[in-house]
Amino acid sequence: GLLERSKREADALVRVELLLRLGELQERVHQNHGAAADYYERAQGLGVRQVDVWRARARVAGLAGDTEAQMQFLERLANVGEREEGIRSDALFRMAEVLLADADSIEAGITRLREALEASDRVERGAMVLEQAVAQHPTNGELLDVYEQVARKGEDDRILFHYLKTRAEHADATVDQVREAVEKAIALEQTEPVEGLLSR
Repeated sequence: GLLERSKREADALVRVELLLRLGELQERVHQNHGAAADYYERAQGLGVRQVDVWRARARVAGLAGDTEAQMQFLERLANVGEREEGIRSDALFRMAEVLLADADSIEAGITRLREALEASDRVERGAMVLEQAVAQHPTNGELLDVYEQVARKGEDDRILFHYLKTRAEHADATVDQVREAVEKAIALEQTEPVEGLLSR
């Protein structure tokens, strides 16, 4: 009856906890991603704490370089619903990172990033993702445009300065863009980057 069912659920929770811990041990201490993935897969079979299990499976798939599996679990996390806002936005940011790392999926990455920023107001997280993407694809104008929107939306001058500096170093930067970057550098007392910008 009911008692039996609750006992089964309690047993499953204990077993999932142990399997997750064993997986983390393999993943973090032994760097054995295959063994960790096996533990996480067994944990998933128990049907409880699915979000924790999907997170672990996405993480270990990413570490093992299995982008397809990583995206599959991130997709599940992204669809957990509005009530789990933090989980959803985390998954969307990670998906954006994975997609933006590849020149062929930048469009999809930008879409995911926009969704992540709509799902949460973590401008710093979005800026971090974009900083990385712009460094990988310095000639992509659309990435720079999205970076500008995010940098200007936030209240962190360092993020805005990094964007301005990146934009000013771009081949098609205008005099006004360089001037704004130099002015922000002076305001933040960042003298070294100014030297580079003035020599353009």
